Amino acid sequence: MSRDDFKKGIDLFNGRAKAFITDDGLEVYLKFEDRFDPDWIDGIKDFLDNSEISYGILNEPEMEEDRLVLARGTPPVKGQDGCIEIYPFPEDADKKFVGVYYDERVMSEIINVKKGQVVARKVPPTKGIPGKDVFKCPIKSIDGKWPVFKVGEGVEVSSDDRQLIATVTGRLFLDAEGAISVLKEWEINGSVDLSTGNIVFWGERLIVRGSVVGGMSVETWGDVEIGENIEDEATVKARGNLKVKGIIRAQNTRVFAGKDLQCGAIEYADIYVKGDLEIGDYLLDARCDIGGHFTAISGKGLVAGGIVRLGRSAAAKIFGTPANVKTVILAGRDPQLMKQYEIKIKELEDKSQQFLKVKKAIERLNKLKTVLKKNADTRGNDVGLIERLRDTAHSLADEMKKIRTDLDAMEKRIGQLHASKISVFDVCYPNVVIGIENAVLHLENELHSVVFRFKEGNISIFETNAHNIEKANS
Repeated sequence: MSRDDFKKGIDLFNGRAKAFITDDGLEVYLKFEDRFDPDWIDGIKDFLDNSEISYGILNEPEMEEDRLVLARGTPPVKGQDGCIEIYPFPEDADKKFVGVYYDERVMSEIINVKKGQVVARKVPPTKGIPGKDVFKCPIKSIDGKWPVFKVGEGVEVSSDDRQLIATVTGRLFLDAEGAISVLKEWEINGSVDLSTGNIVFWGERLIVRGSVVGGMSVETWGDVEIGENIEDEATVKARGNLKVKGIIRAQNTRVFAGKDLQCGAIEYADIYVKGDLEIGDYLLDARCDIGGHFTAISGKGLVAGGIVRLGRSAAAKIFGTPANVKTVILAGRDPQLMKQYEIKIKELEDKSQQFLKVKKAIERLNKLKTVLKKNADTRGNDVGLIERLRDTAHSLADEMKKIRTDLDAMEKRIGQLHASKISVFDVCYPNVVIGIENAVLHLENELHSVVFRFKEGNISIFETNAHNIEKANS
């Protein structure tokens, strides 16, 4: 009784039952013309013993609805398809990463990666397991399939097609269709608020169309553009340029710019800028530390209250108010630069002392060589020590040369501080404090269209009429 016989159906028990096999050869079963008779069991066993069925015969046939299963083979197991894992990878789940930020308030996660970093990888598929039919013939299995990368911007596939590598530094992003990207530019259409969570971005440019609302923070490695305001108790840190089209407001707000800052207005906030600060309208009772220039010459051009410290020059239409609110403008001051300069001077002094000690040690060894008689081994040791000391001296000389180069650059910048000035295009009210370098001038009278400069240890007033100068010095 072959496979074909079973497919046609084999009559049993005077035609009251028929034995069949499934198309895949995995099951042999009985179909009944009438009803199953338990007395057939022994006859079924004899029937199977005399057939070609050699695998999977059940010890006890199993009733399934309207049929009785006599033998069951082993079906093949399909291999598991491969998948794609996204950074951070499963084995790193318990690790803390510098670039991965999670805001528990809104359950949002931002993943930043560096150029050259593996951001996704393929997990290989598994092999299928072959099966056997009731005739003990193998049934071929199907292996799992390899996954396919959906490649977005800022990434490339490795040469072995197993990894996805970032070609830029930025935010790892998976879109709705599964494409993997690394974004060096990121645009947020609304505000930074509880719908977005705090933002940390390593890319080149972040655009926020709305505001950074109170209590939220934004930190970037590149430039930031904010379409509206920075509100109370918000914090914004940009390593690059920062542009705020609206107002930076409230005394608990902190803003840091690694390069230049442009904004519409500032009210009461704390501002730290390594480059230049440009105000589009006014600055009110704020505390600003600026490494470069400060300008407020468009719109109101008003600087009223607070204190502005800057490394270079300042220019505004109006300093102070008719109510004589104290306003402090200190130009030509860069404490960080002066601190770095002092550190470099001390470093040069230390290297110079080390150099002199090494030089004296070499001189002493050279004198000993000429006075004492030593064996060849000892002379060899002396020569080796002298050579090592000379190498140290050369290294110290190179280090001192580099320090002097750094000092020259710093002194050039310090010279620029000496040339700083404070320009008033319209009016400077009483109770404004003008400082340039270490000189300070407290204004007691109103001045118009003047320029303050540092000259011979004092602050002088230029480009104004004699009446203004007399009032300022009276």
